[in-house]
Amino acid sequence: MSFAPAKVIAATTMFAVSILTTSAHAVSNNGLYDVLSINLHDTGHAIVNLSGADNTEGCSTPGNRTQILIDKADPRFKTMYATLLFAMGSGKKVAAWVSGCQDVWGDGSMKIAYVRSLSVER
Repeated sequence: MSFAPAKVIAATTMFAVSILTTSAHAVSNNGLYDVLSINLHDTGHAIVNLSGADNTEGCSTPGNRTQILIDKADPRFKTMYATLLFAMGSGKKVAAWVSGCQDVWGDGSMKIAYVRSLSVER
């Protein structure tokens, strides 16, 4: 069995990127769910409603358990936003890894699990 060099390099690069993007933070797998809506909040964050949630760090406020948040200051914001648009438009499921919660208003009334990485799956 032989592997094309480009495929080996691509697989190695993807593995390295996934390690680099998640190694700085302890993350929890939020499960594999459909994207129901993507909202650009007036704070500039993207708030995503999923069809469910396995583990949202236990810090989300009631009513926000199936939401995830992409911080507008995250350098990967545009890439993650585009990934979510693709998943929603193509009917693919999204697996999200979250770490802690973002206090959207700063007063504790709306805490949403903070996304560290995403993947799209069938």
